[in-house]
Amino acid sequence: MKFSSLVLPVLAGLGACLAGPTSPGPNTYVRVLYTDGALRYFDYEECYPYTINGAKAAWAVWLKSTTCYEYSNDQCTGAITPPVGVPLPAGATLVNVADFVHIIGGGAICYANSLPGIPIVPLEQALQDGFGGGVKLLASI
Repeated sequence: MKFSSLVLPVLAGLGACLAGPTSPGPNTYVRVLYTDGALRYFDYEECYPYTINGAKAAWAVWLKSTTCYEYSNDQCTGAITPPVGVPLPAGATLVNVADFVHIIGGGAICYANSLPGIPIVPLEQALQDGFGGGVKLLASI
């Protein structure tokens, strides 16, 4: 098997996944290309199934940062597996090589990252202020 026969389909899939509109809605966080050629978008708190009508997710491009919770089925019901959220930054591109995504679950529900107000205080300032009463918010994420 030639190297080009492996690389060209990968590049074609990435091109198709990146070609769609950046974000069709204010809550859209991911763009997914399925093996049947369908390009789909998912919003926060919507089930993102890894298989739709037999077509498997081949590529996913994150448009916004999220924290995702995996479910064992493609309806995103039942127990979360594992019971820990997975943070994904905007711009992350995931390729479903060897159907890896189905090893970890059948679908996911993702939420907007909700920690925008964490204060970032330089250590020097925190030490001067004694880590309390008077620590000033210098910046936030």
